[in-house]
Amino acid sequence: MEIMNPRIERAVNNTQTLNLKINVGPRYRIMKEGMRGSLWLMIQTNAFFLKLTGEVLSKLKPYMDSKVGKNLHEDQGYPVWYLPLDGTMEDIVMIFDNL
Repeated sequence: MEIMNPRIERAVNNTQTLNLKINVGPRYRIMKEGMRGSLWLMIQTNAFFLKLTGEVLSKLKPYMDSKVGKNLHEDQGYPVWYLPLDGTMEDIVMIFDNL
């Protein structure tokens, strides 16, 4: 059984409309009811990697490009951004909640 990351769990628990699922890896999948696609988080030593899919990608990509910059690489054809451990991840989760 995978252990939940407390920062990710706290960020999602502070929202009104998001749900969290942990997948193998661990890869954290954050979903919003009524919206296709997900926000995925993968934990690295000094950062989070964030991947957007589906409708979530089309709605959040402009913000990601302006706030974080161009995506670092792609995973399964989806853009992935590097997020330092400075509160950026929590900000993005809140913006996702408010879509």
